Amino acid sequence: MKNPFIKFGVALGLTAILILIVEYNKKTPIDWSQTYSSTDKKPFDLYIFEKETDSLLEDAQLWSVNTTSFDFFRDTLYNPDELTNFVSINNFGDFDKQTSDYLNKFLEEGNTALLIQDHFQSDFLSKYGIALKKSSIDFSLTTESSLELANKTLTKQKFIIDYTNNNSFIIADSVKNNVQILGYRTSKGGEKSVNLIRIKQYNGDLILGLDPIIFTNYYILKSNNHLYIQDIISYLPTQNTYFHQDKHREINENNTSLKFIFSDAGLTWAWYFFIITLLVFVFFTAKRKQRIIPIIEPQKNTSIEFTKTVANLYIEAKDYKDLINKSILYSLEKIRREYWVDTSLLDEKFCSTLASKMNKPVKDIENLTAFIHAFRNHQITSTEDNLTKLNQLTEKIFD
Repeated sequence: MKNPFIKFGVALGLTAILILIVEYNKKTPIDWSQTYSSTDKKPFDLYIFEKETDSLLEDAQLWSVNTTSFDFFRDTLYNPDELTNFVSINNFGDFDKQTSDYLNKFLEEGNTALLIQDHFQSDFLSKYGIALKKSSIDFSLTTESSLELANKTLTKQKFIIDYTNNNSFIIADSVKNNVQILGYRTSKGGEKSVNLIRIKQYNGDLILGLDPIIFTNYYILKSNNHLYIQDIISYLPTQNTYFHQDKHREINENNTSLKFIFSDAGLTWAWYFFIITLLVFVFFTAKRKQRIIPIIEPQKNTSIEFTKTVANLYIEAKDYKDLINKSILYSLEKIRREYWVDTSLLDEKFCSTLASKMNKPVKDIENLTAFIHAFRNHQITSTEDNLTKLNQLTEKIFD
């Protein structure tokens, strides 16, 4: 397997098989998060409660509300011509002072609201003369509490839950005649507190509770807790009921595709497998693949060799006169072309001008012009020594 792609494919296949084996034999962990969703079947969701409540309402219908409580009451998303029940069960709700204004209008019409939450905002409760109290019992040392209803004609049983909420209602003396205690919670240490009340508000009833966890799938199926829920539902009149689901919060919390992927173990593993595969593929194919580029040698400049060859021919022929004459002509041509100096008259002005442009001593220029004048006036002979001397004079100027 010299081909790296074959190695990559085999490694990828073995990794996929290994992941499938691990996932197949892996037990799905139980999600114990308290989401209170009526569409999920996790332990602390309300799937069973919604199904059972629909059957308990007899001839009335159960409607699902997916907006906020504020929008439901403000926009009158119910039939105002018929009496209605509103049910909300959550770990924490969206009821505040502003929502209570619209809720009171709903109750004034003779409707009923059942709100079961772990916590209520103080501004909301203060409008009804109610407050929350933190229990003095250290609930980290106990795991059980019992719930009971005040009306013993409904049931005398106590219902055991693994308790995590330590809130209870405090009823002001000024509203005691308007508030009916429906249920109590007793801690393992023996402290008894109010956890379920009914407030007569205008022509309607407002029922508030503090233990939503008993309504979840896990506790409904545990022991006889369904009787407790059945008795609480009996406080609702037989009329159309709107069951509030805080779907807007779930949408906001899951508004990214990655969060949706990570919410499921299978999708999470698929995402990790995709990322690892992509990284391995990039690692194997990072090296650029192409044919070897041949090295092309640049063309050689043979003009210098040609010049040397021609010069050697002149030297072998001992034609020193022609060599000296051509050397003088070449030097003067170079002076004209590169330094823009007139060479028609090689006088003192020529020497000073060329020396300043070439930044050479004037004496070297004068020696070269003196040699040229002597050669042209036949004052020196055309010998090899004179050719060498001319070359030396020229190199002093052009080097």
